[in-house]
Amino acid sequence: MLLLFVAPGAGVSAQRRRSTPATASATSAARAAAKAARAKAREDLAKATAEYKASLQKLLALREANVVKVSAQHDKLKELFTDGIISRREIENSDAALVEERAKVADVRRQMEAADMMLAESLVEDEVAPLPVFVPGAPTDHVRRTAYIRYNGFASWSLADAARIESMFVSKFGRRLPISAFGQTELHNRWGYDHRHAMDVGVHPDSREGQALIAYLQSAGIPFIAFRQAVPGSASGPHIHIGRPSHKVYR
Repeated sequence: MLLLFVAPGAGVSAQRRRSTPATASATSAARAAAKAARAKAREDLAKATAEYKASLQKLLALREANVVKVSAQHDKLKELFTDGIISRREIENSDAALVEERAKVADVRRQMEAADMMLAESLVEDEVAPLPVFVPGAPTDHVRRTAYIRYNGFASWSLADAARIESMFVSKFGRRLPISAFGQTELHNRWGYDHRHAMDVGVHPDSREGQALIAYLQSAGIPFIAFRQAVPGSASGPHIHIGRPSHKVYR
């Protein structure tokens, strides 16, 4: 009688070898589906951004028209005040009204910039997200592209540390840090992006201010993405995103 000896686990190994192509195919299909979903999300975001900015552009035109109107009224009131026809309180109220209208214009422009910044950050999310944990001196410390520079950082960053950055900037340049988005904003909520632990600063990375800010962030090990120009597919201008990359929250 001939006995056939089968090594323990041989059947399992054979089964694994037989199932490998199917498993690889399923994994590949899952990755392709995820990639397609992300591409669709970016396409939808780009479209939503364009529509949102178009509505803001109309609002901006109205706000700017109001500034012109209130400014003309203010000039007339100044003449009346000079002639002693109206009181100081009236001219002060007019001053305040003009300041308020100009602030409304600036607010709309900030909203437009914030929309551009979020779009730019979403376009590089897939490229920067897989980077490994920071190792000082390793090639992955920095990722440099034509449009942006990404520094992986090593510090345990939180928005509570923003005061340190603000203090450095004020002491060096004598003005407030031009923050356009601090943590999660209504815009990020609206489009489902996680920006809870990041802030955006409206300075050009190659400017004196931008270079000083980047040098400080690197010395402190704080992660950032410095956008030097518009990212393809985005109208975003230069800015520095401080913190880990924002990402889409899929529901």
